[in-house]
Amino acid sequence: TGSQTGHATYAPVASIPVDKYGGVLACDIYNDDVRGSYIVTISKESPQRIALWPWTVEGRSAPELIAEITAKDEQNIVRFNPEDPHYVITNGSKRVVFWSWAEGTWKYYSPPVMPREVEQPIGNFTQSIFVPRTSLACSGTVDGDVILWDTVKSDRVTKPTDKALLKIVRVHNSGITYLGFVG
Repeated sequence: TGSQTGHATYAPVASIPVDKYGGVLACDIYNDDVRGSYIVTISKESPQRIALWPWTVEGRSAPELIAEITAKDEQNIVRFNPEDPHYVITNGSKRVVFWSWAEGTWKYYSPPVMPREVEQPIGNFTQSIFVPRTSLACSGTVDGDVILWDTVKSDRVTKPTDKALLKIVRVHNSGITYLGFVG
């Protein structure tokens, strides 16, 4: 605790040297006593990279996993799946990418959004998040729409990252600036 001010002083849990990995444009934290504590980052330099950091491992100066983001759309949002840190969602203005590191390396799928498949134009993406306790994810847009994504139903073997556009719902008359869940 602070000596004379009555204010508490704290020491950082970890310092992560992100500067040599392109800095940080976006990050998210996953903290779980069972599965571990992780930080996922998206670099701000081009080419962008996604990196996974086990943030409570002492002396760690490099990410556990790192991969170049090949989407031609700068990714600016990143979120862990709150149920399982092995799954991550990112988005830029035009693309949403579903990531997995469950097999020890970054793998991804970016579902196509075909204008002919939907009855309305889709504005630029602003936010993305997984829906807890479901296979769903959603993304907000500058037009006030929320895009619902779900796992592809197929005869072939599918992975949790294999998502497809399920539905578009207009929830506001201006841009979605934040998505979250309560409960």
